[in-house]
Amino acid sequence: MANLAETLSRPLHVASFLRIGMIECVSKVSTKLAIIVHGLFTKDVTDSPLDNLTPLLKSLGFDVYHFRYGFSGINKTLENKKTSEGLTWILNSISTTSYTQILLIGHSNGCAIIDMAVRQSNSHLRPSIIFLSPLVRRKTSLSKYVDRLDIFYNPRDIVSYVTRPLALLPDFLVRSNWGNMATKGSAGYYSNVFNHKSLCSSFNPWVQHNPFLLDKHDTYYLVCHLKYLFSV
Repeated sequence: MANLAETLSRPLHVASFLRIGMIECVSKVSTKLAIIVHGLFTKDVTDSPLDNLTPLLKSLGFDVYHFRYGFSGINKTLENKKTSEGLTWILNSISTTSYTQILLIGHSNGCAIIDMAVRQSNSHLRPSIIFLSPLVRRKTSLSKYVDRLDIFYNPRDIVSYVTRPLALLPDFLVRSNWGNMATKGSAGYYSNVFNHKSLCSSFNPWVQHNPFLLDKHDTYYLVCHLKYLFSV
């Protein structure tokens, strides 16, 4: 099996190892690694709004990789556990490289995948995590696995409200970590968990579910926050 350095040196289907997902290389110049996990309705070959973060992250000194698991609808959540195992494998493998700082950025269902992957990982590296409109339960145990967790949520997120009943279904229908963090942020108080509320007033459901990527003011806030946290 190829080592991680070889794996990240070229576009690759993680399916070659665990029959799940894709990770593609953007550069290899740093000791800092950012892994971006998209939400649903995103094709392997199509950029998502998350791709707009790549130039910023590279300017902050990160190698940037996009973990893509393919286009699909709500039924794709049936594969969340399997998909998360691919990300867990990557996180565990990073421990053997020269990377010393890990940043995970997820949007929507991508946050649910990150949530499961990090809790399953045995890596000694504690990542920083950015959740954008996370379809994850508000009560999370992630605080004890990460350096810090920043949650960007929107109380007007209609997509979260529409999908909320799915969180009540049995595990074999929809993954059990789905919830309403996208509209309310994290529940409880943790010294390393921070909630950030959207000020987006758009009535467009797509913008409501992507305010920190598509709304001008929220996007500016996210950019400033990333620069504040990770400036070299």
